[in-house]
Amino acid sequence: MDIRGYRVRRTGHPGPPCRVIAHGRYRIGRDPCCELRFDDATVSRLHAEIEVLADGGALVVDLGSLNGTIVGGEKVSRRALSGDFDLRVGNVALSFDACRIGRASVLATQTTAAPASSAQRTGPIAAVSADARGDP
Repeated sequence: MDIRGYRVRRTGHPGPPCRVIAHGRYRIGRDPCCELRFDDATVSRLHAEIEVLADGGALVVDLGSLNGTIVGGEKVSRRALSGDFDLRVGNVALSFDACRIGRASVLATQTTAAPASSAQRTGPIAAVSADARGDP
């Protein structure tokens, strides 16, 4: 059984090629409690939340950020999305590409211990497959 999710990539920034997120809620911001954390002054501590829905869609909610949450060039407070989309929080641009995630990868993620340092902390992320990394 496959579960729908998203490959998340920070565009225009060096680093890991992508992260894969499955069904669930993910806070975006600078605060250490955020599952998708970015050390950027234009990103609020608790900037936005994205909920990946079981049907494969997503719901993005701005959490009262100072610099806004932008989807498709439009500032939004709440937006239902499906398929691939781009999201900007402050000056951080993110690409969300719809994908299928193996059930075993998601279950393994739920039992994985948190990374040792906040710099490595990325929240509940499913294992990145060769396909998700773009490997041949």
